[in-house]
Amino acid sequence: MRKKQIIIVLLFLLLFTACNQAVETDSTDLAKGIFYQVQGGNSQMYLFGSIHVGFEEMYPLREEVEDAFNKSDTLVLEIDLLNLDQNELLQVFMQYGFLSDGDKLSNHISEESFNTVLELVRPAHVDKATLENLKPWYAGQIATQMAMEETRFSSEHGVEEYFLSRSAEKEIIGLETISAQLSPFALLSDESNVIFLEESIKELANIEESLDELLEYWHTGNIDGVRDLRNEMMDEAPTASYKEYQEAFLNQRDKNMAVKLDELLQSEGSYFVVVGYLHLAGQNSIPELLIDLGYEVVPMYN
Repeated sequence: MRKKQIIIVLLFLLLFTACNQAVETDSTDLAKGIFYQVQGGNSQMYLFGSIHVGFEEMYPLREEVEDAFNKSDTLVLEIDLLNLDQNELLQVFMQYGFLSDGDKLSNHISEESFNTVLELVRPAHVDKATLENLKPWYAGQIATQMAMEETRFSSEHGVEEYFLSRSAEKEIIGLETISAQLSPFALLSDESNVIFLEESIKELANIEESLDELLEYWHTGNIDGVRDLRNEMMDEAPTASYKEYQEAFLNQRDKNMAVKLDELLQSEGSYFVVVGYLHLAGQNSIPELLIDLGYEVVPMYN
């Protein structure tokens, strides 16, 4: 399950957004990203894969990316981050991330794991009483996020934030609801919830190394590498419910987003679409689904 939880947090980190070392870049070594043009509709559309954390030195991007963004009228994200309903956000997190009926996190994990997580989540102002209310997957997410904040990576420099900061004259559209992003976690059984948390804890020891590797796929536009990452995630599910969760988190969400993109492609307009890069390569990914709908999805780099 190498890097699996780190990848999931990167896909999920959008909802948490409401350096010492950098990739050396020059004019010929700017980040490529996973970047496509979609042809065959009534509108102009580009797909750009995001990594949801980063650092200032990652930017600017390649001229082809910057030009495509500048000439697009609408920025399309997984979620419209500028118009999040905070009450809805809280309600959805309560529904999918919190235990109920007097249950406690310490009923599901060892005392050692509980104390480890408690130390990790303290920077997020999560005390022992609050931690007891969290489902294991959510505790693992917060722990991983806090560990990320100790690296040179930050959600403030994620790709969505970069484009949002330059979108004052553009319309912003979200492809998903908050519930659509969180509801797959409801499919995790008690056993799978604990596995999620335990794997999250294990991976934190090498979190910066894992983030560097994931960033390298993005920086070089390594579509084959991203495809392999997605296949690895789908093939290594340790339980049946974990497999069901991953199917919903990737395949079903990609299907839903592709339907929304199809609607946009049949309209008049120009769209620059930014979604997590794992949604843009591999079987059942957004590009494959759009191809199945009759569009041509053309990589912007040879």
